[in-house]
Amino acid sequence: MNCHAIVLVVVVMFLFLFFIFPLAILQVLSKRRPSHLLAASLWISMCDLCLILMYLIMPVLCYDWSTDKSGGACHLYLRDILYSSVHMRSVEDFLQHCVPVLALLYCAALHLSTGVCELTMNQDFAVNRNISIPSYFYISGFSGIPHVRYYYIFLFFVYIISLLGNSCLMFVIIIDRNLHTPKYIAVFNLSLTDICESTAVIPQLLDTFLFGNQLIPYGLCLYNMLSVLLFISAQSLTLAVLSFDRFIAICLPLRYHMIVTHRSMLVIIGVTWAVALFMIIIATIFISRLSFCRVIVIINSFYCDHGPIYRSACSNNFPSYVINNLNPIVILGFPVFFIIFSYTCIAVTLFRITTPQDRQRATKTCTAHLTLVAIFYVPITFTYALSSIINTNTRIISLSLTSALPPMLNPIIYTFMTEEFMVSVKRLLKRRIIFPSPK
Repeated sequence: MNCHAIVLVVVVMFLFLFFIFPLAILQVLSKRRPSHLLAASLWISMCDLCLILMYLIMPVLCYDWSTDKSGGACHLYLRDILYSSVHMRSVEDFLQHCVPVLALLYCAALHLSTGVCELTMNQDFAVNRNISIPSYFYISGFSGIPHVRYYYIFLFFVYIISLLGNSCLMFVIIIDRNLHTPKYIAVFNLSLTDICESTAVIPQLLDTFLFGNQLIPYGLCLYNMLSVLLFISAQSLTLAVLSFDRFIAICLPLRYHMIVTHRSMLVIIGVTWAVALFMIIIATIFISRLSFCRVIVIINSFYCDHGPIYRSACSNNFPSYVINNLNPIVILGFPVFFIIFSYTCIAVTLFRITTPQDRQRATKTCTAHLTLVAIFYVPITFTYALSSIINTNTRIISLSLTSALPPMLNPIIYTFMTEEFMVSVKRLLKRRIIFPSPK
């Protein structure tokens, strides 16, 4: 695996996520009156923030902008592009903004692919041609914790409640035609990812630690890593899709049924699954190219975690290092930034609503989603932010709870905090669809 592949992966991901997607949103928003082009400018600001992140990541990609004249020129060029973006007010300005940035990306890719990477890497990627894979991975999480078996029993009941709750939620959405709306397509997808994520994490965890099967074959470990990361990524992106639905419903209510249709929602959900699958498959491919010096590799986590695996390799793990730092930005950072942006616009719109009843009704539609966002993102954020000061067992328990509790709480929150869904459940109960009376 050479430097060309890394450049191609990084450039494609940035082009798709930070240029094409904001351009599509901008085309939708710019069809409105000029007074609404401020929202388009906010999308451009988001794109610029992503460019700044790219500027911060590029030195990590083995290229030092300050040690080369052309690199310094690219640095100044990128800075001028970022500063000039404030004056953009149309799609044409956005395209004029993108063209030089795309040229900059091409220049960066050209510099990287011509051999600059080899100057700062410890080894050439050709070292990985003779790959030595371990026979087993040993999952060593939860070591030294007293009475940990009670925690495993707790996770078992969490899994059962998650499975039943999300299944009931999906069943009600399928049965009640009043819930066949674009919003509940996204809710259905969230329940599906909850079931898949719980099934990928908890049964394997119980089998590993409760029954002592801590030795996992190489292929099964890679599959476990791919499935867990895939469904967590899909869950994170689905929460961003739900915030997009609320953003359009409250900020652009007259255009909601034109923008958010069954077809567009299915396309958006399909794109989120494709992005998640693409990111995780790339990470798995790079892991499969690593060589290990031991027959049994010890992983200090509760599943086959990507970070501990690539750090245990004895060959050059630089591609996996890049993916390990890039995935959280795309899978967690981008959805969080989009959710913050959406609810900032929603808050501004709610303050403009004069009727208290309308304001309260609009707030209720967002309460359930904000609760789900807080349950999912807050524990992950604090765990990674405090990872340097908390011990390993605390981090493992926190991450395992973060993976187990949101799938259990999501159907409960949507059942009791969404009036529309409660009405549908009561209607089904009155019609005796869920619990038919005996004849």
